[in-house]
Amino acid sequence: MAEAERNMHASRLVFVDEVDRDHFLPQELRDSTHIRFGKLAPGHDVPPVIAATLTKLVERITYAKAPDIDLLHAIILTYKSYASSHELLTALIERFQTGGSLEYEEPEDSVMIKFRVLNALKLWVTSGYVDFFDDLSLRDALFGFLKSIAADDSDEPLVKLAIAVSTAYEKTADRFSGPSADAEAYFTSGHHREDSPPPPLLPADFAVVRSLFDLDPLEVARQLTLMEHSAYCRIRLTELMGCAWSKAGREDNSPNVLSAIELFNGISCLFRDAIVSEADVGTRAQAIEFALRVAEGCAKLNNVSSTLAIIASLSATPIHRLKQTWALVEATKRNVRIRANLEALISNEGNYKAYRKMLNKVDPPAVPYLGMWLTDLTFLEDGNPDTTDEGLINFAKYDLIAKVLGDVRQFQLMRYQLVPVELVQDFISGQLKSALDEEEAYRRSLAVEPRTRPAPDINQIADENVKLKETVRALNRKVASLESANKHLESDISSLSSVVSTIRMQLADLAAVHALRNPAAPAAPDQEPTSHEALSPIAPDAAIIRLAGAHHDRASQAYLISAAPSQNPPSGAEDDPVDASASGSGGVSTAADGAGPASSSSARVSHSGFLKKQSGGKTSKWQKRWCVCRDDHLYYYKSQSDSKPAGVVVLHGCTVQAVDKSVWGKDCAFEIYHEQRRTYRFFAADDDERATWMAAITSQTD
Repeated sequence: MAEAERNMHASRLVFVDEVDRDHFLPQELRDSTHIRFGKLAPGHDVPPVIAATLTKLVERITYAKAPDIDLLHAIILTYKSYASSHELLTALIERFQTGGSLEYEEPEDSVMIKFRVLNALKLWVTSGYVDFFDDLSLRDALFGFLKSIAADDSDEPLVKLAIAVSTAYEKTADRFSGPSADAEAYFTSGHHREDSPPPPLLPADFAVVRSLFDLDPLEVARQLTLMEHSAYCRIRLTELMGCAWSKAGREDNSPNVLSAIELFNGISCLFRDAIVSEADVGTRAQAIEFALRVAEGCAKLNNVSSTLAIIASLSATPIHRLKQTWALVEATKRNVRIRANLEALISNEGNYKAYRKMLNKVDPPAVPYLGMWLTDLTFLEDGNPDTTDEGLINFAKYDLIAKVLGDVRQFQLMRYQLVPVELVQDFISGQLKSALDEEEAYRRSLAVEPRTRPAPDINQIADENVKLKETVRALNRKVASLESANKHLESDISSLSSVVSTIRMQLADLAAVHALRNPAAPAAPDQEPTSHEALSPIAPDAAIIRLAGAHHDRASQAYLISAAPSQNPPSGAEDDPVDASASGSGGVSTAADGAGPASSSSARVSHSGFLKKQSGGKTSKWQKRWCVCRDDHLYYYKSQSDSKPAGVVVLHGCTVQAVDKSVWGKDCAFEIYHEQRRTYRFFAADDDERATWMAAITSQTD
């Protein structure tokens, strides 16, 4: 593509967020089955890859017209999470051999694609050299490929680049000290600053050194910095992938991460143990001041890890509780200021906001706090899937991981210009090996500064005595109130017992009456009524008992409602359709029709006929029932021929109202409800029939 065409595409990409992205992007930068792109970031000409297959990732980093260098770096840092070293090398070689054959490529693009592949290999062998050192078969495959290019002298620029890749490998290999060296040398051979190191600050006779406090605090800070930075630089980036340091097999998969963590914890214990081992309060105060000076020296050397370890030791319970010691330390304003500044720097508030800000500005060499990055990686690994729903590599996840790994790697490249002092480092290492456990450290803290109780305050005791007497009086009043309430409760129980006895007598009388009227066993009750309307064992033609309790005067009464009517069986059946010809006007049989319970009972019938009744909640089915409204009750039967009702509604105190179709989905619906009982739902054949029923029922509710 000509330069003018490339500029045209770049200018179009500026408007990606405002219009359809794919309308302006070239074909190779559009979503497809095997690759997906994200939103265009400010200041970038091409969108980032968020998901793809390994083949598509390799294609993307070797595009002839728009290679993605950031993506190449991210792949080299993270590829072992989704591919092996041989798979990546094979994909690059295949791209070299087939470049220019894709539908969006032109034949002349093949030369540029080959250059892209060789440049990718050059970056890999320099920044990821340890991959080839650990796997000799991978190195042999690489050099076999490079030799095949050199053997073809038809394209001199490609041959020169292939030789350059080989040379880059050899220069990186020169960092090793010989055949017996291992990959550790690669990680401990960073660049040094050109300025001369400061001379060590050592006592004239090191033999007099008995404790950490016999050394110069600045020199202790320097040696701690060298020890921590060495441990930090030994960490391979592969040890940080997949949270390997926290999973089974971590000793084999992340040995250097575990060593760095162990050293950090050891430094914290080193200062804690040294302080609690001093019996004299003045000496302990000087020990804390020494620790603050060392922490300050570490901070000036950009050794955040040791600074945090020391401040953490001063905040540990065995040291924090030493009030007498801290009173002497904080008598000096400089000590207070140093501690406050260091605590503000390493505070974890806002996810280490202040520390991250400092880290972005600091120039290496430095020893970062590894724990922050381990936390970041844990959130990225556990909070995001490895693949998308389509089975693509979730590269949005690995791109974020690559940024963290890049930050880690950044501070492994520059070495400190400090003189290692083996005597000091060996002394510190010996102290680390004899660290106390938490329980012993706390025991020693109690031994040097026991718990103390303040002398009793007579005035405070007197005030507490007054409050205690007031509490006792309040409790006595509460007891008297409860005793009074208990007497009232006993009276209520006696009254209720009397009411229950009366009800039982009335039930016995009713049972006897029923036995005389109907000696045969009663039919099984209808399955439809709920607990509020189901008939008792002596129903349906026994009297129904209704209890009404008065709350304030604690009195109760029982009254009887007339027995349910029986019917003479008519000719109609329950399933027969209800129409005007069979049931009178509007499909309703009344007393005037000469059928139903009104014709066989001397009681006054207000209305009768067929209705549809809902058997339960709003989702229950509607069932056709023969209904009779009479004597303050609404009786409903399974069929017009039944002699005993399936249920009965006591209408006294009820309200009847029409219900719109939008509520139940039924025309001509109405409901009968009572504030203290259940609600019954019916619907009639038409609006006139509903009005007739509502008027009949209303007349019976008073």
